[in-house]
Amino acid sequence: MKQESKESFWNSLLKFISNHSTEIKIIAFLTAYHYLIKYSNKFSNTFSFFSKREDIPESCPGPGTQYAGLSKSCEGCPNKSSCSSNNPSNSLNSNTPNSLTDVHNIVVIASGKGGVGKSTVAVQLSYSLEHLGKRVGLLDIDITGPSVPAMTNTRHSEVFESLLGWSPIYVTDRMCVMSIGYLMSNDEHCISWRGAKKDALIKKFLTSVNWGELDYLVVDTPPGTSDEHITFINTVKLLRGVDKGGLMGVLVTTPQKRAIDDVKRSAKFCADVGIDIVMLVENMTNSFLDSTEQTDIPDVTSVNELKDLCEKYKISKHITIESDPKITQAGELGQFYHQNDTFLNLAETLLTL
Repeated sequence: MKQESKESFWNSLLKFISNHSTEIKIIAFLTAYHYLIKYSNKFSNTFSFFSKREDIPESCPGPGTQYAGLSKSCEGCPNKSSCSSNNPSNSLNSNTPNSLTDVHNIVVIASGKGGVGKSTVAVQLSYSLEHLGKRVGLLDIDITGPSVPAMTNTRHSEVFESLLGWSPIYVTDRMCVMSIGYLMSNDEHCISWRGAKKDALIKKFLTSVNWGELDYLVVDTPPGTSDEHITFINTVKLLRGVDKGGLMGVLVTTPQKRAIDDVKRSAKFCADVGIDIVMLVENMTNSFLDSTEQTDIPDVTSVNELKDLCEKYKISKHITIESDPKITQAGELGQFYHQNDTFLNLAETLLTL
């Protein structure tokens, strides 16, 4: 009896399939097409993995790229799944998380010229604010030339992801750091990204890092006024509101004419985007050129130009930092420079503003 029942079932099923073969073929085609589109990127990445393994870069390939999620540096990266989905978070919406909710002040360290000491000022200012009892975050958005990991002695630290987001690297109990340097497998690998990839990562830093409650978020920026600066500022304004941006700017320059020309451009940029320039730091003053007794060396300090710059943009504090090999040494060793209170005075000045 059971055998006859089974045969009857299969006969009925075969008859149904025969009578509806056209409809079944259409459903099968649509189902296959749906999953082909859904997983095409994953398949292409898989095939690429086997066919062109030698072409996959060891360093971070960037979100949404052909090799995203396949590099050695992607292993353990909290952004691996988002990058390999070929749909990185390039836009913000009402559901976008906001990591800046409990950040009270944001300080942007900027300059038009490279090599003037922006990273040194950013790192030592962060250390000094922490030394004064403040909760400090240090964000490195110099995507192609990250210096902060080395200057805080946190190279090769790993970023982990939890339900609250990416966990920044803690230098002390009150000071944490985030940089692309922690996502790179090798310090010698270069990051050659176009604007869209930089934008996606900077937005990740602002929306997915669990900064917690901070008194100050210090931001180390790359030279110039380019994609990184624009993306950072626009994202902060979207997350905090235009009126609650709370962006303070600290401009860094050296006494040389070319550096001053570039810092003027940075000042104009800050004024245009609504950053309140609270301080001008003239770094590496009193070099051997300043102390020489020769009279045929031209004046390179351009004191009047810096004074005019402060007056034009209503910069109330103009602070000078003398050249000191010990400052350089502190940066090389990733240590807090607290001799002669150079940067502590800088931090104390910031607290009064």
